[in-house]
Amino acid sequence: MKETRPATEPRAPQSRVREEVAKILGDVPLADLDNNSQKFIELIDKAKEIGSACAAGRGVSKTQIMNFMGEVRRLGKEPDAGKVYLLQAYLAYAVGKDKERKLQMVKDALDPLFSQMKQERDKDRQRKAFATFVHFIESIVAFYQYNAKE
Repeated sequence: MKETRPATEPRAPQSRVREEVAKILGDVPLADLDNNSQKFIELIDKAKEIGSACAAGRGVSKTQIMNFMGEVRRLGKEPDAGKVYLLQAYLAYAVGKDKERKLQMVKDALDPLFSQMKQERDKDRQRKAFATFVHFIESIVAFYQYNAKE
């Protein structure tokens, strides 16, 4: 029988990562981030911190991180708001089904990016925002791979 969490047990508190990523982005939309901009560099530095933490003490498995990357790649080059909602739901499911919530840090880091991508209505801006989103995720995965001891 599946063990369930008692109704009185609180969920894990949001990590500081969400606020840190939101602060990095500030008022700059994802679609306006240039690969050479200071904000983009700060975002990749944050990806390094997240990927390294996931590999070190968080116990995130290679399968968990690669499954999520596979879902991102399945979206292809033509993202739309519906696909972004599905990707966010997939990540929430992955976090929720793991009792230890190892991917919570990744979800918290991506939430501000998800919010921005869902706000974009112009197809070209959606593509640019999604490209930045993918660069961020790929950076998390790359630093995870670099630091993983599997």
